[in-house]
Amino acid sequence: MMKLYKDLAGEIRKGRSKIGDFKAKKWANNTYLVSHPYSHPSVMDPFMAVHLHDTDVVRVFGDKIQLFTGGWKTVTTKERINRVLFQSELDYYVCQEKSLWYVQRARNDRHLRYPFAEGITIHEDGHITGAAPASASKKNEKLLKKIKKYAEGYVVALKAGKIPLPSGGDCWGCYMADKNGKPAFGNDHFIEHLEEGYFVPSLLMNAFKDRGCGSLYFQLATEAMRGKPPDKERFGGLLYETAERSIRRFLKKGLGLPS
Repeated sequence: MMKLYKDLAGEIRKGRSKIGDFKAKKWANNTYLVSHPYSHPSVMDPFMAVHLHDTDVVRVFGDKIQLFTGGWKTVTTKERINRVLFQSELDYYVCQEKSLWYVQRARNDRHLRYPFAEGITIHEDGHITGAAPASASKKNEKLLKKIKKYAEGYVVALKAGKIPLPSGGDCWGCYMADKNGKPAFGNDHFIEHLEEGYFVPSLLMNAFKDRGCGSLYFQLATEAMRGKPPDKERFGGLLYETAERSIRRFLKKGLGLPS
């Protein structure tokens, strides 16, 4: 563990960047190695970090490694974490099964698998602390089923012309989103929509924005909301399949599930 700590510190010394007040070196796209050589406001011991966007996804101490996602359980986050774990002396990696994340020891060894949680810690002797309880996995499995049902129901309603255009009458958490589709007031309201079966018009547009869909999708969705569904042969499948996938991805991402 100490070897990895020193290796990362050596790499950072070659860098010319800074993240806040700390010396850093670019490591990959939107990713920096950052040195925290003295006490952090929430951490007593010095550590080396892998900083992706606005989150330390890995913190390497002299005797342990902590893992985080900042709520973004994406392919990129997982790749950055595993890139560090593969460099360590520890035989662990982050894997995904049925849209749930785990920290697993030795490939294909399901008996040494721990449900991922923010700050899950791999210690130098190989033991794990801070894993999510097993019940969390079951809870997330139920949540995934609700998301699937919601997305499918949303598309059925869209096809039937029952989804109106976005307006100020929408859920404000969805309506007041930024240019990337990120809700203004957090994501707790998503759970309410799943429970109530409330198909928020703005939610689909936010899902398209988050996924980076082109203007054609917004145009097709707008026409469908006006009661003019797209030509079934040309664009119907394109709109409805993309809508369902985008909604599922958007909700999973917003609720901290792998997207």
